[in-house]
Parts: sequence; structure tokens; C-alpha cells
Amino acid sequence: MIQVTCDLSDFARAMDQAAEDMLQRMARGVGRGGERIANAAKRNLAGDARDRGGLLSGSITVQVAQEGTTATAEVGVGSGGDEVQNFGIYVHEGTGIHSRTGMGRKDVPWPYPKKEGGWGQTSGLVPNPYMENAYLAEKDNAMQEIAKALGGG
Repeated sequence: MIQVTCDLSDFARAMDQAAEDMLQRMARGVGRGGERIANAAKRNLAGDARDRGGLLSGSITVQVAQEGTTATAEVGVGSGGDEVQNFGIYVHEGTGIHSRTGMGRKDVPWPYPKKEGGWGQTSGLVPNPYMENAYLAEKDNAMQEIAKALGGG
């Protein structure tokens, strides 16, 4: 009797390792793409007095998560406390009569307390969609970072 045996266990292990390596490269590329978007968002805030001396732009973070075969980079205002996080959306979307959604308050102007004391008046903040503009400007470059990483970069 002749017996022919074929064992693909080494091949299967190599394929599993190759898939794991590719997932790690993909996550690195997604992270690099997220960093490109984050850096563009920071540049979009340059010169905006509402950046509060770099407090808002300095709070922009990139969080990369990998689950199964999916990697995600979340770019956002992630540090600096609730005050900075809340203020970031006001700068991005605008407030009062300048709101991008049109849902800002209409009873303008309204008073606000000044840091140096006394009161000021405002009709709202003009929007600076720094995050959206960064995404639109860098999305193709972010995809190139992913492709480069998957190609071994």
C-alpha cells in the first residue's frame, strides 16, 4: 500500500502570520492618515484667536483602534477638558446668527462676562470648520498613507 500525505500546517501558519502583519501595517497606515488630518486641522486653526494660544489646536488627538480586520482613526478634540472640547464645536460650527446649521440663537446681541471683568456683547461666533476642511484637504493623502503601509511601507 502506498500512502500520500500532504500537510499544509506550515503554509497555514505562514498565511496567518502574513495576515496579522498586513493588519498591523493597515493600522499604522490608518494612524498616519489620521495624523495628516490632525495636522491639517491644527494648521487650519493657526491665526484664529479662538485657538486660545494653541489650547484648542494642542488638544487635537488621533486615536487608532483595531478590531478584527478593521482599523479606525478618530481625529478630534480629545484633551484639555470639557471646556476645550465644548468650545471646539462652537468654533467649528459657529454660534448665534453665524451658526452653520441655522439653529443658533437669534436674540442678538446677547451679553457675556469678560475675563477681565465687565460685560461684552456678541451676535455669535463665525464658524471655522477646521476639522471638516482638514478631512476634505487630506483624505486622499490619508488613503495614500494606508496604501503605502499595506505595500510594506
